[in-house]
Amino acid sequence: MVGNGGRKGKITAVDEDYMRRQAEHQQLIDQDRQLQRFLSRERSSAYWFAATKWGILGLVAGMILGGAGMYYASISTIDMAQEAISKGEIIANLRRENADAPPAAPPVQPAP
Repeated sequence: MVGNGGRKGKITAVDEDYMRRQAEHQQLIDQDRQLQRFLSRERSSAYWFAATKWGILGLVAGMILGGAGMYYASISTIDMAQEAISKGEIIANLRRENADAPPAAPPVQPAP
């Protein structure tokens, strides 16, 4: 059954105010999307900056602490090495003295 001259419903005319509001709404949505993209890029760059800053700070702190640790370890190692060298020199001198000394006389056996 066809009524109203073949149309099934009324078509109302679209006023210009509605079209303007739709265009403004779409423009606001686009601006919001652009703002969200901008904020996400800024947030991402801020995270990278913070990570880089803390990474560099960690490297510098590690170098300072590692250098200090190596310095104190070398100080204690130098003392130990000097002591070992002096003991080695004493032992070498004693060996040289024993090598240069005439052999000891054989023990005298008492007469029976």
